[in-house]
Amino acid sequence: KNCTEGKIITLSEKDWIKIDLKNNLEKVTNDYLVQIVKEMAGYEDVSTALFELSNRRDERCEELNFEILAEEKGDQYLRAISFGHLYTQNRKEALEIINMKLEGFNYELGAVMSSITVDSRQDFEKNIDVNFLRKIINRCNELDEKMQKVIESDYIWFMDSYNFKLENSTPWNLF
Repeated sequence: KNCTEGKIITLSEKDWIKIDLKNNLEKVTNDYLVQIVKEMAGYEDVSTALFELSNRRDERCEELNFEILAEEKGDQYLRAISFGHLYTQNRKEALEIINMKLEGFNYELGAVMSSITVDSRQDFEKNIDVNFLRKIINRCNELDEKMQKVIESDYIWFMDSYNFKLENSTPWNLF
């Protein structure tokens, strides 16, 4: 079934693949959006559903983002989006995920560095341990050259923002 004007889409309608989610967000319930995420119904729709749940301030959004990261659901791009949402919703949980999953992060490192850097001058971020920051840098150094290029701007911003804490750290060779 396709969306019709004014019709509210509910969980009982399982054929969300056929609807244009981005253009029908006002017609879908939060439960429907949660179901899209849980069933991983196309990463673009999952990403859209996560953004919408976050905008609607649905308390399940934090749990869904944590689950995506902890269970390594979706691809690295979806996990990067989930990290950004989780960081906004619950920094403590987001930092726990970094500690748990950092070894497997590739593209996601860009989102990690970007999120942490946005708040680099806030009280919360001023208390981040230098060893934690170095773990992120070390993971960046382990990436292949192609992935380093992909996240290069995030890395530079991260290093510029935390230079005051990382004076003795060895910068990663970008070229």
